[in-house]
Amino acid sequence: MHLVLLQGVTQGRSESTLYAISIPSCKELWQLELHKALPGWPSLQLVVEGKACFTCFKEPSLPVAEGLFIFDLHTQQWSFRDELLTFVNAQGTSLLVRKQGDEEHYHVLDLKSLTVSLLDNPAKWIKTAQLSKQASKEVQYPYHIGEENPLYKDLVEFVQEKASHLLVGMVEYLEWADDRMLVSYYIEAAEGLMQYVLITDKEGKVVLHDCIDEKLKGMALDVFMVMDKQCIYIKNKTQLCVYNLA
Repeated sequence: MHLVLLQGVTQGRSESTLYAISIPSCKELWQLELHKALPGWPSLQLVVEGKACFTCFKEPSLPVAEGLFIFDLHTQQWSFRDELLTFVNAQGTSLLVRKQGDEEHYHVLDLKSLTVSLLDNPAKWIKTAQLSKQASKEVQYPYHIGEENPLYKDLVEFVQEKASHLLVGMVEYLEWADDRMLVSYYIEAAEGLMQYVLITDKEGKVVLHDCIDEKLKGMALDVFMVMDKQCIYIKNKTQLCVYNLA
């Protein structure tokens, strides 16, 4: 069993709920009303070592996050709270943070011990963190293919052949187990962009073609992911969809 965390947000309000869902059963294990425990507009940043790390925005229109709050997924308790810390980035099991009012120094929060210490060599730490990327052996994300990529033309033709659509802008794709081809793409419509997920089998037969959003003004990254033979994506901003690839 794998655990998927999903943050549901009430449109136009700071109310949000964290849902823990098991994959592949799609069973809800528990839920947590974030707005009752955190100030402002909560935002899930990452999950490391069984700990979900949140920061908060005072206003949704201001791109400045404040505070660091850590929820232990094993005990289902808040294990760390500090409204004066600002999250910068992550490396391994450590978080780079700054303290409010201290613009000269960086600090490191160890997620195992939950202790904060002054960073002696910030330049080296930051450079290493920028070159690294959070990854998981259990989760696969699609490749992001722009028009400058040689593969882009092939994907345009692929979508035209399988779905009779002329895609626009970036396209995402992933080949799974030499058995499935997964593509996420956009087309132009009268009221904005429409977004689709398309999956074919190894013979090229379409096994899933789903319109997952419409009236869009922009494009998003990592529209779907694959975990435990399941393709997972959000439809219409309100539905968690899980498609069995096996």
